[in-house]
Amino acid sequence: MKIRTEPLTSGVEERSLLYRAGAGLVQAFSVGMFFIQVLDSFYSSQRAVVHYSSVPQPPEDASDLKYSQICPSCRETLQGTVGVLRPSGYVYCMRCIEDHVLPGQRCLASNAAVGRADVIVINLATQ
Repeated sequence: MKIRTEPLTSGVEERSLLYRAGAGLVQAFSVGMFFIQVLDSFYSSQRAVVHYSSVPQPPEDASDLKYSQICPSCRETLQGTVGVLRPSGYVYCMRCIEDHVLPGQRCLASNAAVGRADVIVINLATQ
């Protein structure tokens, strides 16, 4: 029986094997990072869901069409750009939101806490 004394691979073959192993690790790392980003976006989108079932409903008399077209603060007819307050559901003219609601950080009709992020701006169509 003859014992082999020469190396199993040459220097070129060793570098080729190391290159392939390194490339495989880089590819595995890239795929792993991709799946981490997918999971992160999936879970962050679930946290961003806002449930509006806890939003208090305006009083019954607010359902009257005449009443809903009037700003609760200045009592003028709503025209142009208006703002809806998410916490209360009330609609104000933008002048009243800027002058009264936002500085006090409260809905004037329901006393609900309000911030600038709680105002939904809507442009009413002129008829």
